[in-house]
Amino acid sequence: MKISILTICPEQFKSFLKTPLIERNIKTSLLQMEIIDIRDFVKGSFRKIDDSPYGGGPGMILKVEPVVKALEKIKQDNSHVILMAPAGKTYKQEDAHRLSEHEHLIIICGHFEGFDQRITKYVDEIFSIGDYILCGGEIPAMVISESMMRLVDGSMKKESVLDESFENGLLEYPQYTRPYDYNGDKVPDVLLSGDHEAIRRWRHEEALKMTEKFRKDMIEEKGDRKMNEVIKALKERRSIRNFKPDMPKKEDIEQIVDAGLYAPNGMGYQNTIMVVVTNKELRDKIQKSNAEIGGYVDRDPFYGAPVIIIVLAKKDWRNNRYDGALVMGNLMLAAHSLGLGSIWINRAYEEFETPEYQQLLKDIGVDGEWEGVGHCAIGYIDGDVPGPVKRKENRIYWVE
Repeated sequence: MKISILTICPEQFKSFLKTPLIERNIKTSLLQMEIIDIRDFVKGSFRKIDDSPYGGGPGMILKVEPVVKALEKIKQDNSHVILMAPAGKTYKQEDAHRLSEHEHLIIICGHFEGFDQRITKYVDEIFSIGDYILCGGEIPAMVISESMMRLVDGSMKKESVLDESFENGLLEYPQYTRPYDYNGDKVPDVLLSGDHEAIRRWRHEEALKMTEKFRKDMIEEKGDRKMNEVIKALKERRSIRNFKPDMPKKEDIEQIVDAGLYAPNGMGYQNTIMVVVTNKELRDKIQKSNAEIGGYVDRDPFYGAPVIIIVLAKKDWRNNRYDGALVMGNLMLAAHSLGLGSIWINRAYEEFETPEYQQLLKDIGVDGEWEGVGHCAIGYIDGDVPGPVKRKENRIYWVE
């Protein structure tokens, strides 16, 4: 990633470039940092980059010409230009994630009383770091640079940034270290229990309490960000390959199944069904059949998940597999939103082509001919959630 900063105070960045995160990433070539003095693009010995405002008023205004000349020299096809100014939208963690995906970011630091409004025609976004006034945009530029750089792949350990404040629309949960007992104030016992699921639930509950107490505005704002949370869930959901044997709460399973009913479907015909298996004897029987079909020896293809939701679609429906796949997607996203793990396991088609499983459908009251689409294995996650795999390039083509 390359960050270019346009400023009239380049000396302010000398110490910033020596901070551990920035210096380390520059040394490893993960980051290129370019500090550009806007004064270098002004003619004359006085290098005047400001002037009084038309119409009168206090202070001086940053001129448009030197800023545009600087942009013309450094801007590339992959550049994204932002301007730091009080009029900008308030910078948030979701912006840090989005901006960290750019190959080249150019940050213009506002200064003086303001800037010539015509500068805004050459930028992609305007940001502010809060409703207060500073002498210039240099400190905000450092804030944005560091907040983004932490999120670039390879900059920090992935697990270090997953549960931080603002990552899930909440403040981070409380943290404790030694000693266990300080003047009678003890570390919560759940954190010493070794029960990963209990710890996860406690941390989520405490994060809610912290946010409600210190940043109630985040809770109120959350209602306006539901779509962003859906997109975030789409990106964060992972296939889990290690489950605890504990059965999830029935109300959670019911919510997941209900979400499956609302999957998009061809012509609105709703030609899919779900068989929810929580009976251990039947679950183990399906496990054995699936392993035999897949050629697995001494391996549970469901990775220990106690709940198996089998998605089937009408055999004579031309969109059967498409509709079933959409149901599977809803089930996995719903499980993720409730803090449960899930994984899509194949070979449902082969299972329900056999007389044994066709009879199973009849035994539970399912009439007609159905084709197996997939198994959604669900349960509590045992261990850490795997990190995301880097997305392959050249998979999107725009026709405008």
